[in-house]
Amino acid sequence: MSHREHFLSSVVNDSPQAFLRFIEQHKSKNDTFDIEETLQTLPKKDHERLWSGLRDMTHKLLLTNPVGSHENEDEGPSEWPVLLSHLEGVTKVALCALAVILEKSTHVSSAFLETAVILHGLLMSLPEGYESLQNDIAQLCELWFLNELEGKEELITQAFPYLIIKSLGRGIISDVNRVWSLRQCLHLMDFDDDSSESLKQLLHQCMIHPVYLKLEEGRRFLSYAFGLNPGLSKEFHRTIKNQIPYCSMNVLSLYGEVYFRAWRVASGAYLKVLEENCIQDLMFAAVHAQRTGTQSMASRLRKVLEYIHQQKKQRGVDEALLRLYQPIIWRAFKVANPMVRANAAALLTDTFPLQNPDAGNEEIDELLQKQFDILKDLMEDPHPTVRATATHGVCRITGVFWELIPAHIIKMFLTKLYSSFCCLRSILIKDKDTLKISNGIGEMWSSSAVRVAVFQGLKFLLDNRLSHPLLKSLLSNLQDLVHDQAERVRVAFLDVLLLVKGLKAVKFWNVVPLEQLLARLEVEQSATVIRRLVKLLVNSFHPTRKSVDEQAIRCSALWQSNPLAARKFYQYVHLHTTVSATGKFIAFLGNCLMECARNEHNESSLSLEPDNQAEDKENSECLEKIGTCDVSTLAGLAETIAICWGGIKDKLDKGEPTCRTAVQERHDKLRNIADNLRLIMATIESRLSSADSVPVPLSASDEEFFQKAFQAYCLLEIHLHHMEKNDDYEGASTAMENVLVWADRVLLPMINMDRKVSVQLIKGGTGTKRAREEEQLCCLATHLVETILMCLSEIVMLRMAEENFYNHAAVFTTSLAKIGCKAVEFLPHLSKLLYQLAHSLLLSDETGNVAVQSGPVSIVLTNILQILTACDSTEVDVLTQALLTFRPALAEVLMLTELGRKRGSESNACVVTPLLSAVLTNITQQTRAVEDDTDAVPELPKFASFILKMITSTQPLLRSFLLELKQRVLSGALDKNIDQQEAVISLLGAIRGKAETSIVKTCALQISEQLKACDGSDVGEQRNEIQRARSQVQILLSKLQIVD
Repeated sequence: MSHREHFLSSVVNDSPQAFLRFIEQHKSKNDTFDIEETLQTLPKKDHERLWSGLRDMTHKLLLTNPVGSHENEDEGPSEWPVLLSHLEGVTKVALCALAVILEKSTHVSSAFLETAVILHGLLMSLPEGYESLQNDIAQLCELWFLNELEGKEELITQAFPYLIIKSLGRGIISDVNRVWSLRQCLHLMDFDDDSSESLKQLLHQCMIHPVYLKLEEGRRFLSYAFGLNPGLSKEFHRTIKNQIPYCSMNVLSLYGEVYFRAWRVASGAYLKVLEENCIQDLMFAAVHAQRTGTQSMASRLRKVLEYIHQQKKQRGVDEALLRLYQPIIWRAFKVANPMVRANAAALLTDTFPLQNPDAGNEEIDELLQKQFDILKDLMEDPHPTVRATATHGVCRITGVFWELIPAHIIKMFLTKLYSSFCCLRSILIKDKDTLKISNGIGEMWSSSAVRVAVFQGLKFLLDNRLSHPLLKSLLSNLQDLVHDQAERVRVAFLDVLLLVKGLKAVKFWNVVPLEQLLARLEVEQSATVIRRLVKLLVNSFHPTRKSVDEQAIRCSALWQSNPLAARKFYQYVHLHTTVSATGKFIAFLGNCLMECARNEHNESSLSLEPDNQAEDKENSECLEKIGTCDVSTLAGLAETIAICWGGIKDKLDKGEPTCRTAVQERHDKLRNIADNLRLIMATIESRLSSADSVPVPLSASDEEFFQKAFQAYCLLEIHLHHMEKNDDYEGASTAMENVLVWADRVLLPMINMDRKVSVQLIKGGTGTKRAREEEQLCCLATHLVETILMCLSEIVMLRMAEENFYNHAAVFTTSLAKIGCKAVEFLPHLSKLLYQLAHSLLLSDETGNVAVQSGPVSIVLTNILQILTACDSTEVDVLTQALLTFRPALAEVLMLTELGRKRGSESNACVVTPLLSAVLTNITQQTRAVEDDTDAVPELPKFASFILKMITSTQPLLRSFLLELKQRVLSGALDKNIDQQEAVISLLGAIRGKAETSIVKTCALQISEQLKACDGSDVGEQRNEIQRARSQVQILLSKLQIVD
């Protein structure tokens, strides 16, 4: 028996399990059985048997276990999964059979239809989790209806609502397209019957759903729904109207499209409902709505109607607008409420001209003249809002329909505008005579809203080239309005000037002279107005298409004419030019200032820049063009450099491509400057002579010059680092390494020299001059070392260096530590360097080599602690202030150490070990300095107490500190070192009660054993120290409740 016969037999013999096995074979890619191929070979008689069997089998399973009788699958009987699987199989066979029927155009059997009806009835009753089965059933019904097969009316009442629910839930384009394709089925529904209530609710949701409004097919469906039932159309309109206050302006325009599409295809009773109950209702509401707020109800309703107004070119729209507006708008112009008149004026502007193209010429002309007269009266309305709306509308209408409006009408409107200009100017200059002549018009135009409307309307007029000859003379009366008290008026006026700036027929400086614009810029406080003024003036005082020398000449002229305006101008000029162009302009101004300085000071003690005859010639020519510059103008040029640099600084920091190009263009010059500044090191070295020679005296200006030149060199090397770094040259790292070697050889010996002799010479009156000169040189060396440390921190922070540089920096701090307490002056810079090293190395996971990462941190920390320890032994108390300076940096380093430990790094030893050594050394120094015969455990010195307080702030850090102490005690490193053992006893006594007792006990017992061993050996002079230490450890053990 073949597969076809077996398949037919499984259905005819009522064997659901066998039927499901064939369905699984059809789904399997490894099986050759295909339902569609099988159905194509079945004769008509077997088709009838197949669908009769499937119908009966489905009916029997449904009687045994009705769908929806159980809440979930687990609570149902054992046949429940079989039923759902059977429904999936029947739906799959139905889809295949439908494809065969459509291909062969064969007749649909009644059993097939009855089976499809059963599946359709189950569509909305299937449990959750079977969305795929629901979609297949809906697809079956959809194809059945679209192909107009027999009985299509019976397969749509559940399928169509299901598709709407699906589109509303997922919001997918394909779902909306499926709904649109089935729109014809809506005519099969009886919307007057209560059974269609659920479908009407779904249609109402479609009216407000974003996916239906955004898609073309969705809006077509909504327009189509308006033609289903007159009563339903009214309900849809109320739903949309309730949404208008909350929709975005874009959505409101889409609603206008929905209304227009529905109107265009409507006829009869549906057309009457759409016009009178929907569109005309919106028109009435738009006329009488409130105008308060930026997005008032009136503006929202106008946005809905705007789409319909824009379709005036389509046949029938003009006539419909006139017919629908006629009973509303003419009456609105005569009401007492000014807001209604303003709304009507705005709508008349949007719909102008209201006319019936099919009427006679006389009727059309009469209606147009009526509208012109209304606009004229509105321009003289006593309420400023109405006047502003009318003025804006008149300018817009005149600008758009200039060629069509009769000349005498245009003359009337422009005369009215000219009178308003005169009144506006009279208001500003308080010309009482003009105000009297104008018969009260001045009061009518005193509103800032009206003045803004004038300028906004002028932009519509200027868009039409035919208006330029007439407006050229009118605009000259407006120059005083640039000083209007209302900011929004000044903004509107400058917008007009910016539009005029792009015209050939009118020049903006003929409207408002440059002197007036600069005077306004001088006193202007609004950033919005300043930006427009700068945009207007940028081509006059900073032409971007001209050379930098021309820009410099105009810059000088601007500073000479109005310095305050120039200052504000250059704060915004960078917005209208590129970073590269601004950089060139800054460099050129700097060269000009240098040339001016050379002209004033021909003799120079030190020249750091070689002669560049070509550049000097260019600068000299520029200076000749600029003319004689006074001090204020030169100061203005210098201020321009600072202002422009501040404007492009953020872009330079972001490293934009244009910025990199600008820097690359100036690289050669920067490198030349850096090479020349490097010579300062040799000059400084010559001044810092050896002890055997006589030092050359330094003036205050020389000292300041050396400091700034050296700092400029170091910073230039850092800035040039990324440009010059390659495999052979490490950029700023290599340059700074050379600086470190030079400082170690030249600067540190000068700082470390013994100045006691110099002080004695000053007190004795001999050698005073020499001593003061040495003090000046020492002060210079100190400032230079501070500069070096600052640059080291910058390089580390910017991650510009590698391991070799870190080691050089650490070695330099070792040299600093050798000068002892004198190095406390560098403690702020050393603290910053320590923090940057810890942040860059301890948290780095690139190499994984803890020793390499933590080495420089440990060295720098050790050197700082050595300097602090040296401060504890001085006569003058400098330690307190030094500890306060070091505290923030140490707290940050300890926090970074703990963070590194949490990340799995073992680099905390690089911090804990130096701290422990410094504490023990400090305690030992105090023990040696203070002779105490008592056996009590001495208190910790100030420095050790400070370190211990920082460590005990967190338990994890304290534990790491104790483990390091325990390791040092147990390793035998303290054997026969009585001073260190006493220090450990003091430290344990201070820690007791703050940490784990077990570690303290272990260390105390180990120290006790070591002291016993020392006491039993030949210790000679240390016997007294051993006895004192043993007494102290016994006291500690007794406090720990340990019997030794």
